[in-house]
Amino acid sequence: MKDRHPFKTSRALVALFWLLAGPVLDAGPAPAQDNPPIEKLVLEGGTLIDGNGGPPLENSTVIIAGDRIEKVLAGVGHVHEPGARVIEIQGKFLLPGFIDGHIHYLGWAAPLYLAHGVTSVLDLGNYTTWILAQKQGVASGSLPGPRIFTAGGQLDSPPGTFPHAVIVSTADEARRVVREHARAGVDYIKAYTMLNPQLLEATIDEARSLGLVVRGHITVGAREAARFGIASLEHMSGIAMALIDDREKLQEIEDRRTEPDYVMETVRELAPLMKTEMFEELIQILIENDTAISPTLVSWWMGVHPHTSEYEEQDRTILQNSDLSFIPDVSRQSILGRYARSREGRSEPRFQVGYANTQSFIKAFFDAGGMVVAASDTTLGAMPGMDLHRELELLVEAGLSPHQALQAATRVPARLIGKGGELGTVEPGKWADLIVIGGDPLADIRNTRKIEMVIKGGQILDTEYDPQFTDRNPRPLSAEYLRRFSGDEDTEP
Repeated sequence: MKDRHPFKTSRALVALFWLLAGPVLDAGPAPAQDNPPIEKLVLEGGTLIDGNGGPPLENSTVIIAGDRIEKVLAGVGHVHEPGARVIEIQGKFLLPGFIDGHIHYLGWAAPLYLAHGVTSVLDLGNYTTWILAQKQGVASGSLPGPRIFTAGGQLDSPPGTFPHAVIVSTADEARRVVREHARAGVDYIKAYTMLNPQLLEATIDEARSLGLVVRGHITVGAREAARFGIASLEHMSGIAMALIDDREKLQEIEDRRTEPDYVMETVRELAPLMKTEMFEELIQILIENDTAISPTLVSWWMGVHPHTSEYEEQDRTILQNSDLSFIPDVSRQSILGRYARSREGRSEPRFQVGYANTQSFIKAFFDAGGMVVAASDTTLGAMPGMDLHRELELLVEAGLSPHQALQAATRVPARLIGKGGELGTVEPGKWADLIVIGGDPLADIRNTRKIEMVIKGGQILDTEYDPQFTDRNPRPLSAEYLRRFSGDEDTEP
């Protein structure tokens, strides 16, 4: 991605300039200092798409002071004060930094997220101690990367699906783990596939008492989960369960809840059986209970969606970049291997039916006022950053407008986790996380890939890849974790 940044300054000058602004802290604004020098960054002349859904603001001016947005103005020529650095972006488009609504963080992925304009990620399953250390490292500036929000280890039941899950067998145990996670500093709770309805209800009840939302990859029907108060259905899990009337199949799910490979497959396996005439009633329940959906089409329907071969060729090209030599071999192999595995396992015509049903539900849900979260589910074997742009494309093909898809990757995920006052839109007082792109995303959603500038916390980032980049605190990878990824890329960690 060299030589693509028309506004690039040398790394030394950027570092010197922004040294005056102090450290960027994800937990909030930097501590007050005695009369610190005020430096302002001004982005002038671009078309602003602010994330709120209103019409774009042409010829805008956005003023950044420190790590916050100070003003958003129509027209140019507003800033006439010492210490302000004005960058003209006429002909460009200015957006909030993207938020990937469902990922599983790995330290080596940090440069790829940032280079693709992803300034925040919502992690949904990781070793709790490790991911909280990563979050703090990024917040303090000691590690590069997007802002990290995390659930820590997901709550699961015996025997458990992944080694970093926290296993609970009773409602009391579930409540205790939720409290422990809250004390440790997680941002929300993740409920996982083997939890039965009673444990899911206890998890949600305890989390809500502590001011935390619960997001779930579940094998409980969406109708029941929504009434418990679940905040989002990851991979649209639970939806197909609520839209079938095959009692034998539903009983089979209950009987096989403790089989890891089986429960992981229920999302796709049940989708062809969804009854469209049942959509309206379920959608009303989800909306009444503020339950969002996170489709993760790019990962969970790979091999079925029509862009599989195209994305495979793109990934092969990306991985040939010598500046990305820091990507581990195990991830390179898994990124490319996911395409062959997905084609082989999803070649039957019924999966096309399931994908069409899934697209229809997304469209109907959104049109009724439901919240859709754009998310990639990037893991050991996925392409960080780029997969979110692909998810936006697939959401548009499912029926969202480009403007609506952009909100699904900005405003909606921020609100989902209670950070709407800090992130997700370009408004005064919010963190100055913005991207400049070289094409109109409302005319073609693929223009989001034309990233020309990334700003996080008021700092212009150098997004050129450094082949010497080192993952200084690698995530532990167990043999079981690696075994699962050698079989299917979307058995999420």
